[in-house]
Order: sequence, then structure tokens, then C-alpha cells
Amino acid sequence: MYQLKLSSGSWSETVLHSFAGGPSDGSEPDGNLVLSGASFYGTTAVGGASGYGTAFKLKDSSGTWTESVIYNFAGGSGDGSYPYAGLALSGGVFYGTTFYGGTHNAGTVYSLTLSGSTWTENLLYSFGGSGDGANPHAPLAISSSGVLYGTTYNGGASGDGTVFSLTPSGGSWTEAVLYSFSGSDRENPHGGVVIGSGGVLYGTTLAGGASGDGTVFSLTPPVAPSTTWTETVLHSFAGGSSDGGQLRARVLCLAVAGCSMAPPSRADLRVRARSTR
Repeated sequence: MYQLKLSSGSWSETVLHSFAGGPSDGSEPDGNLVLSGASFYGTTAVGGASGYGTAFKLKDSSGTWTESVIYNFAGGSGDGSYPYAGLALSGGVFYGTTFYGGTHNAGTVYSLTLSGSTWTENLLYSFGGSGDGANPHAPLAISSSGVLYGTTYNGGASGDGTVFSLTPSGGSWTEAVLYSFSGSDRENPHGGVVIGSGGVLYGTTLAGGASGDGTVFSLTPPVAPSTTWTETVLHSFAGGSSDGGQLRARVLCLAVAGCSMAPPSRADLRVRARSTR
């Protein structure tokens, strides 16, 4: 992990932590960071005690940064594995996704809660049932009412990925597929979504669209009595020298859209985890 600091028009880099991999540390950090107090929290895709990835904390103490692994993912049917996505924070609880692991080995949504000095992971949902999404790659967005929104890279009605929600109720979580992508016009959301005014979700796809180079889309909540979310392609990327394509990140949170994403964005601006992949 590193810090980039601007001073008198010049940027300087400082390495805050070099991941060691192996059973005692993670490696290949791929996701966003979250700042809480004087510490950054994030994930590594692999490494740790079982080799299936870690969640970590990087604490600043008078300019000295100390990293500690707060959770080792175990994989298998009872836990997630390969947490490519970073974390989202709400009410003192961290939420995240894993690409594999869980009941169907199609990925999970989990929470991490600190009690005293002990971190506890709870598996909130396992993907991969009939018609369900599979393999979430992106961080979650959290609404003001505590609903989790995210994307899966695969799965859904056409196998091209989904947008989903997880709603808490009485200590349990209910998952709903809000939209299944179709390869005919858009497919494979690699990034997550942000929440805009009126609960509209905004996101990107890696492929699909008019030229097959990906899209930016919106997903508008249903108006009763309808229960159907409405997807709109806002832009199809053309690729080549005149346009971008194959987006692997979610859209930025713009004040004009009134959107929200995993807080705080300051972490993304100040420090990014360096991946060796």
C-alpha cells in the first residue's frame, strides 16, 4: 500500500506497507480502502492462513503504519474465498463480497464485526441458486435504510451477471435479483453500483453494448404496483482510439446525481492498495 502526496505541485510516493503473502499476511490487494478513525481497512484477494484471502487493518500512529490481519477467509461451503472487492462500512460493521466460496462455490456476502478485540465474520448470503447471480467482484453500496446493493459478474437469467439487493429483517437477510443482464446489449458488471437520488442505481458493464465494449447504465426502482426495476443504457462505449471500453470500476459519485457509495471516498483519493497481478 502506498500514499501519494501533493506538495508545491509535485507528487511524492510513500510505501506504507508491503504485503508478504504466505500464511501470516495477505497478498494481491485488489479492492477499495475504507477509512475509519486512524485506520484503513481493506482486503487481499489471496494469502492468509488458508490462502483464500484476508481482511486487514492498517493503523497510523504518529506517522508509523502497522498492518494486521483481522480475518482469514477459509473458503469451502461455510465461508467465502478470494475477496476481490474491498469493504463498505455502515453502523460500525464492515460488509463485503467474495468471488468464490459459499454453499455453491459461487461467492458470498459477509459482514465483519468487532467486539472487544475480536473480529467476527458472518456469512449473510451464498450465491448460486437457480436463476441467482454468481461471482460478485465489486464492493457493496449501502442505502440509508441498511439495504445492501451490489453486482455479480456471472449468473442470472442469461448468465451475464446481475444487480442484486440484500435486505435485513429481524436478524436475517433476504436477497433479490433486481436485474439480469443480457449479452445482446450489455453484460458482465465488473464494478459495483452507486445509489442516486430517488434510489436510482448507476453502474458499468465490462462488455456488451452497441460495440461490445461495455456500458454505463441506470436502474430505476419500480413504482407500485409494479415490482420491476427499469434498466437504461446511458452510454455504450465504442473502444478504439476515440472512446474507452471494458470498464472494470464503478462510476464516480457525483453530487449532481445525489449518489452515495461505500464511505469514505477520501480513502480512495489518498491511498490505493497496489496489486501485483
